[in-house]
Parts: sequence; structure tokens; C-alpha cells
Amino acid sequence: MRILVSAVVIGLVVAAASPVRLAAQGPAPGDTFDEWNRQATRSIVAVAGNPPPVAIIHMAIVHLAIYDAVVAITGRYARYNSGIPQAEGGSVEAAVATAAHDVPVGVFPAQRAELDTRLAQSLERVPAGRAKTMGAAAGARAAAEMLKARANDGRFAAVPYTPGTLPGMWDPAPPAFAGYVFPWIGSVRPFGIRLASQFRPAGPPALESGRYAEDFNEVKRLGSRTSTVHTPEQREIGLFWTENPGAQMNRALLALAQVRSLLFADKVRLFAMAWTSGADAIIGCWNAKSYYSFWRPIQAIRRAADDGNPATEADPTWEPLLPTAAHPEHPSGHGCATGSLVESIEIFFGSSEVPFVMDSTVTNTTRRFARVGDALKEVIEARIYIGYHFRSADVDGATLGRRTARYVLDRHFLPSSQ
Repeated sequence: MRILVSAVVIGLVVAAASPVRLAAQGPAPGDTFDEWNRQATRSIVAVAGNPPPVAIIHMAIVHLAIYDAVVAITGRYARYNSGIPQAEGGSVEAAVATAAHDVPVGVFPAQRAELDTRLAQSLERVPAGRAKTMGAAAGARAAAEMLKARANDGRFAAVPYTPGTLPGMWDPAPPAFAGYVFPWIGSVRPFGIRLASQFRPAGPPALESGRYAEDFNEVKRLGSRTSTVHTPEQREIGLFWTENPGAQMNRALLALAQVRSLLFADKVRLFAMAWTSGADAIIGCWNAKSYYSFWRPIQAIRRAADDGNPATEADPTWEPLLPTAAHPEHPSGHGCATGSLVESIEIFFGSSEVPFVMDSTVTNTTRRFARVGDALKEVIEARIYIGYHFRSADVDGATLGRRTARYVLDRHFLPSSQ
């Protein structure tokens, strides 16, 4: 895999779609979407400090409101929330700006001043008139309905969790020995799947099994902070994927939409598809994490004398390349999120042969993939290279993400004729 240090442009495919009505002399709809998409990332990740799984859920809420506002005007796709009335003739620029403003204000009220300023700037660029009024109203209605739908959905609820004490069970790990963060995620009401447990994987391999020993010895060898086996490229790959996916994946989607010259309504649909399936994959992932409550590699390797497997050997001082996150092992959260993203892109374009580019602010490098699925394969390896996960957790996470996306996208974001 070749690593690049600057942005890469690959191919140009023009998506076939009907044009969106533009307000006279107003800003280009795509520019408005990109502006507010980046603002959503800033509000959720940079300002609110949402960690990856929480960020993905909130990105879904914002982009669903944008999607419903735009669909109310264009009519090209089926609405997510059926209660949004038509607003044909409205300004999509005003709709996007208003929806993308109102949702973060509702979720993060302390950010109102900044968001109000940005909204005023956006709306100033839209010519006054009926189209502007209708568009802003459509955006406000979509945001209000979205916030109403997600009220009391389980976010940030107090969910009790008792760490385990037996071999194979997760408990707070060194060096911080922090308690389980975000156990509530697995109890959040899903966006498109029926139940959080709907695609729960079969679970981690038995401690005494040969498969467990293979997983154990692989991460022990490759994921150690002091490993003399992993290569500089493997270290690079591991670190590359440690940026918050809420920001990293979002940039990649923006780049993909630009390279493919997506028309406005299609771009809005792609982001709604990706973030909604991603949110459900994360909810299902955390539900499985809590259900299996399996120990992380650092716990497993340090306490291997207790696992009953003759093919594993304890190392009481073993440390992963990076400190382990404070939640159970199985399945991998990044695997779940990336699996859903990859499946969403493949479904959107109707092909697995979609080239994909991603950059990382951690390594300041850019990687390109001949097929988007190759990025998912690399994530599976990357989590091993930093000592975060066993291979089984990565593979099961990727499968959960893909299955979740297929289910969600079979039922939502379809052409309005269906």
C-alpha cells in the first residue's frame, strides 16, 4: 500500500441525477452543504469533544435533518421522517443551513452564539423571497422533528455495568484503570434497525480454543509497544486509523463526493446513508460489547496464566502500542463503524470497485485504496498493530457494520417512486 503526503484525486465519474432548483444568484447548494457539514464536525468533535462512538451518533442526527429538509424540497427520495411536509420551490441552501444549525443548537445549546452567527452569514447569501422563507421553514421543521424523534432515546442515560472478575471478563485495564465509558450506547434506540442486538455476532472464541491462541499470539507479537517484529509501515498504519472517525471519515466522504461530482441531492443522501448506518452499527457494537464483556489484549496477555490455554503465555509487563480504550473488547468499534461506511458507499454507487482516499491528522499522511473495501481490510490489521483488539473482534465488527448497513439501506433513503 502506497502512502501519500498530499491529497490525491482519483478518477471522475458524474452521477446521473436531476438538477436541484437553485435560488437566483444564491450560493451553490453544494457549497452550503459542505460548509455546514464541516460545521457539524466542528460542533460535535472539536467543540463538544464527542469521542468516536458518540460523534457518529450525533453526525447521524444532523445529517438526517438535512436529508429530510432537502427531500421535502426536491422530492427525489423517500423521507426518513414521514411527518415532514413538502416544500417544493423552497431554497435548498436555506433549508440545509437552518436544519444544520437547529440540530446542534438543540443538542449543544452552549454553542448557540457561534451557530447563530454562522446561520446569519449563510442566510445573507440567499436572496430574499418566498423560496428563502420556504427553505428555512423546511429546515426548521426537519430539525424540530428530528430532535423530537431522538428525545429520550437513551443517549447519556445512566446504565449500570459491573466489571467481571473471571478469566476472559473485562474489568478496568491499566494504566488508567478507568471504568467502562459510554455503556449507554448499547441501549440507545436505533435509527433503522429493529433492535440493538439484531446483528450481534456469535462472540469471541473460547479461551481454550486454538483460534483464541492464534489471536492472542498475533496481537502479543505485533501490537506490543516494544515489538521488534512489526514493521515501520505497520506502525504507520496502526497510528493512521487512530483519529476520531467522526472527523476522519467525514473528510473522506467529502473528498469522494467531490471526485465523483455528485449532484447536490445525491451528496445529501450519501451522507445520510453513511452516518445513519454508522450510528446503528455503533449502537449494535456497544450492545455486543456489554453482552460479551470480553477482556482486552492487555488484560488477556498479562493474565494468560489463568486462561487455561497451553498455547498462550503470560507477560505481566506487556503494553500495547497505545493505551487501551476503556470499554470491552468484542467486537471492535472501529471495525463496526468502518464496515458500515464501506457497505454504505458500495450500496450508494452500486459497486465494490470504488476507489477511496483517506487522510489522517495523526500521521499527516494520506492513503489511497483501489477499492473502498480495502480500507476496511486495513482497519482490521491496524487495530492489531496498536494492540487494541484481537483479530476476531475486528472481523466480527466489520461484519456487524456491513450487515447493519445493508438492513438500514434496504429500507431507507430509497428513490421516492419506491
